[in-house]
Amino acid sequence: MTEIQKWTLEDLPIFFPDWAVPAQGKSDIVRCVKSLLPQADSVIHAGDVDDEGQLIVDELLRYCGYRGKVQRLYTSDTSTAALKKRLGMLEDNAKWEPLGVSAYARSVTDKTFGINFSRLYTKLNGTLLTVGRVQTPAMGLVVARDEAIENHVARKYYALEVQAEIDGRQPYIPAEFSPTKGSPLLGEEDKVWERKGLEEVLAACRGKNFPAKVSKKEETEAPPLPFNLNKLNLYCSSRWGYDPQQVMEITQSLREKYRAITYNRSDSQYLTTEQFREAPDTVSRTLANLGMQIPEIDTNRKSRCFDDSKVSAHTAIIPTNEAVNVGAMTQAEQNVYKAICGHYLIQFMPGCKKRKTNLRIDCPQGMFSATSVEVIDKGFKAVIRAGSEDKAPGALSGFAAGDYRACIMDGSVTEHETTPPRRYTKATWPPT
Repeated sequence: MTEIQKWTLEDLPIFFPDWAVPAQGKSDIVRCVKSLLPQADSVIHAGDVDDEGQLIVDELLRYCGYRGKVQRLYTSDTSTAALKKRLGMLEDNAKWEPLGVSAYARSVTDKTFGINFSRLYTKLNGTLLTVGRVQTPAMGLVVARDEAIENHVARKYYALEVQAEIDGRQPYIPAEFSPTKGSPLLGEEDKVWERKGLEEVLAACRGKNFPAKVSKKEETEAPPLPFNLNKLNLYCSSRWGYDPQQVMEITQSLREKYRAITYNRSDSQYLTTEQFREAPDTVSRTLANLGMQIPEIDTNRKSRCFDDSKVSAHTAIIPTNEAVNVGAMTQAEQNVYKAICGHYLIQFMPGCKKRKTNLRIDCPQGMFSATSVEVIDKGFKAVIRAGSEDKAPGALSGFAAGDYRACIMDGSVTEHETTPPRRYTKATWPPT
């Protein structure tokens, strides 16, 4: 290694025939494992259920020269009951080794990319420039977003809102105007850039009657899926202002100290059919931990989150079937634990039923429209604030479906301004 400490173009490309060396500070652990392996009849691989978790143990065994029997304990649920169950379902580790190979390839790619391109660009530019396979594209996204913000020129655009009298009834219904597609009123980005055109529409429609149609449709809002780490970060940021590092530390504590949740670094929002079969026990334990009773929960109800085809290495972050002393947790730990539990429990609750009432008023220049939503049955929203937030229904909800006459009583043209894209934050990164 000493011969390449000096950075020169002549040494490029650099590649090491053997990348497996103990990480700094881990030599004692490696020596301990290596000394114990000769005494083992077999090894149970209990690494995390992802590519990197597979690689860590596989690579350690290869480094130590172990050639014996290896079985895989593959579960993200570290509760006592789950571990006992999985110990009776061990599989040949060979089935999972391709995951570790994938992680190894990615690791070597990251290393070779970083070493070679950092040296190349540093020498070509005469100043230290670090380049990474992930780091550099990510930096490019941030720079491009910052440039878009800094170069944004605000531009005014306009909208028209009117008060419509339906069949002579009050109160009046507020409705928004939409020009006909292809109308000269519309400019680029389908925005109205000139106030005068909308003022002329208002003048032409004020006091006039037009045909109107009211339609009604019932919809059911399904419960949002359980959390993955990214969705949990977004939720915790909006509710309590926690940044991703805080969420990681909290969930790590919930997993390791309390054994209260499944694998916390998951990128999946879906669960397996097996987890659906285990749901009665998990739900019962979770409710007991929270000191709650929710009669609307039915563990025979199978939500869209239970889908084996969408589960790979990970499943969603959910509570374990483990007795947990919630009172011993910090306030932040309680907040996150209850959020995870809530998004799991609502998978067994009915959806939120709504009745949507739409108004359409046709006029020569386009149409006026309005919508009012009435919640018929809160369903899962009776227990947890999740999914879209519902406003109180407007007067429009009182109209039956059918044809009406609408008179445009008055209105106003409002001025708005285009805004630049928002900067990336810890809660909104990575971009989706």
